[in-house]
Amino acid sequence: MAINADRRRTEGTRAGAAHVARLARYPDTALFWFRIGNYPHLVAAYGQELASEAVATAHDHIARLVQDNGTMETCRADILEVRIKRGTRLGDTMTPETGAAWAATVCEAIPLLAFASKAGPIHVWVSACWSIFTPEGDSGESDSGEDASSPGDVSEWMFPFVGALPEYGEEAERYRADMAIVSHALTALKSMRDGTAGSGGLRPFWQKVRCADSGVTRYFEALARLSDSKGLPERPGTYILSMERLGFVRLLDLFMVRQVIAELERSEDIQIAVNLSALSLSDDPWWDDIRSTLRRNGHIARRLLLEITETASFPKVSDAVRFVDTMRRLGCGIVLDDFGTGYASVRQLLAFAPDIIKIDSLFLRRATASERGRAIFVSLAQLAKSISATVVAEGVETSQHRNIALEAGVNWQQGYLWGQPCGCRPRPYVADGLPQPPETSRGWQCAPEPSLRFVQ
Repeated sequence: MAINADRRRTEGTRAGAAHVARLARYPDTALFWFRIGNYPHLVAAYGQELASEAVATAHDHIARLVQDNGTMETCRADILEVRIKRGTRLGDTMTPETGAAWAATVCEAIPLLAFASKAGPIHVWVSACWSIFTPEGDSGESDSGEDASSPGDVSEWMFPFVGALPEYGEEAERYRADMAIVSHALTALKSMRDGTAGSGGLRPFWQKVRCADSGVTRYFEALARLSDSKGLPERPGTYILSMERLGFVRLLDLFMVRQVIAELERSEDIQIAVNLSALSLSDDPWWDDIRSTLRRNGHIARRLLLEITETASFPKVSDAVRFVDTMRRLGCGIVLDDFGTGYASVRQLLAFAPDIIKIDSLFLRRATASERGRAIFVSLAQLAKSISATVVAEGVETSQHRNIALEAGVNWQQGYLWGQPCGCRPRPYVADGLPQPPETSRGWQCAPEPSLRFVQ
């Protein structure tokens, strides 16, 4: 079933019938509620005092975005109500579309800010719901006759928080350690958005997926890499896993998708895959501008591959399937990563109908260690080929890896044997001693270019 974005904006994000009376109390007003989604997590990890300080600082930053366009009221410790009135600069341009876009801007900007504390930097996650007046001043909601002091019981918040709640003790200690790692990545991401990163920051590196027989490149995978002040990549480490555990990985995924789309706009003869965490596969206004771009530019959508990673479990598989179906209808290809090690069952994976399946590198490593490991790899490759027309072996680092994959019928391969991730821009195929692909094939190779354009 197709997602109706307009209906979602005008109905799906309303504060709920229990709060309609507040609209009557504030006529000609657009109401927004912003919730600090990880507030209980911060209390568990840092204590009430530091959590409250972080929330108060977040509210101050939201107040700077509101400026003199409205008023604010704290409804609950973790919920802020913002009222945007007509007659103000922001209020006079407020429509369901611009309201959704403004809420999306707030919810994307605030988590990037590091709030200093005696326990280290803290980042908050912001969810939102809202009710926008129509030109006649009527929100279109039916009056339930009820009232509430806050929308804490709203069933549908946009940009919902999906991080795991830590227990006190060792889990709280790990949460704080994860927060320090996440802060480093989010600060780098903010510097890229603000154009203040210089040679460092967070940027895409590109790695080829190639044919083991001909050397032809099938596509490039965009990998998020943190770079130092000299532009050299830091060790990949575990920052993405930390971002998934704390629920901030969606910000990274959105940034990378925008960078890949910008690269596809510049290079018309390449295909690029970009990773999406299972936590990112949900419909919300953050994706509106991306979908609009792909809808207007089918030649870009057809060269964009969305690579679904399963290092985290799907919050709701049915929502993920709807998201994937929507993007596929726009022309995007779907790649399933981590095959064999993910959280979803084979039955659930079939619902995604992936165009490409990538076998996790774990199985190729085990295939070199024992006959049993090799038999498992062969069986997994056969299962993958029964689901998808294209199967890729990950982690091909030696000639032995290459040959084992070929013997299992897996020609498309990725790994250091075929090239390490590279910071230079992916470019159309240039002959380098490998067989020249026929005109009907797509083969590309990486060539250096000094600069990259980063999308704000």
